[in-house]
Amino acid sequence: MTIDLIVTDTRLRACTREMCWDGPPTVAPASAGTGLMAGVPQSLGVSMVTFADSDRIAFAHRTVADPRGHASRGGYGMPTVTDAWAALLRHVLASLRLSGCRRITAACPTAWGARPLAALHAAAGRCGAAIEFDTLAARAATADPTTGYEQRVLVLEVGSTSTTATLVARTPGTARIERCAYEPSGGAAELFEPTAADRLAALLERAVDDCPPTRTVVLGTREAFPSRTLRALLTTGRRPPDIRWLEAARLSRDPGV
Repeated sequence: MTIDLIVTDTRLRACTREMCWDGPPTVAPASAGTGLMAGVPQSLGVSMVTFADSDRIAFAHRTVADPRGHASRGGYGMPTVTDAWAALLRHVLASLRLSGCRRITAACPTAWGARPLAALHAAAGRCGAAIEFDTLAARAATADPTTGYEQRVLVLEVGSTSTTATLVARTPGTARIERCAYEPSGGAAELFEPTAADRLAALLERAVDDCPPTRTVVLGTREAFPSRTLRALLTTGRRPPDIRWLEAARLSRDPGV
C-alpha cells in the first residue's frame, strides 16, 4: 500500500487511492504524559513543521528508555522530532485503516534541509515504510499541465511564520529548482505590515534575479495575501505575469502513479 503526503505548516493531507485524511500536523502530550496524541487542533498541540529543525519538543513525555540516553526524573523525557513524526504517521495510518504501508511519497516545504527530511525518513522507517521526497514548489509547478514547455514558474509558499519563493524551470518531463529564497520572519501574519512590501520585494529579487517567470503560483488563498501588493511587485516592464492561487490540498497525486 502507498500513501501520498502533502505537508504544510498548518495541514497534512494523506491519500490512498480509496480515501484521504486531512488534518493538522500536530502532536501534544497524552493524559499524564503517557504518550503522544497526534492530529490535535492547532491551538492544543505543536506543529511538526514549525519544529522540523529541532532535536526535541519541550513537553513531558513518559518513556521507558530514552534512545539517546537523556535521563530525567520520574521516567520523563522530551520526545525527539522523530518520535513525534512517528506518532503522527501512525495516527494517519490508523485513520486510513491501513494495517501496513510499504511506501510513502511526501511533498514537503521547499525550504526544508537535510535535518527535517532525515527525521521524517526515520519516522517512516519506524512505521515499516520507505519514503520518497518531493517539494511543494515542484508539485505546484507541475500541477497545471499547460506549464510544460520551457517555462519558469515562481512558486510562493506563504506559511504562518515564513515565506519561501522558488523559481522552477519547467519542461514536459522535469521540474528543476533554479533558485530558492527564504524569509523566516515574513509569514502570513506579517504580510499586511507597512514593511511587508519591501521585504517581499527583496525576497522575490533574490529568487528571480534576471530570470523573470512566465507564471506565478501562490500556495494558499487569495485572502491570505494582499493581491494588489503582489501584482505591483511582480509586474514586469510590459505586463503583470500570470498569477494563480492554488490550495496545497490540490497537490495530492494518485499514489499508484
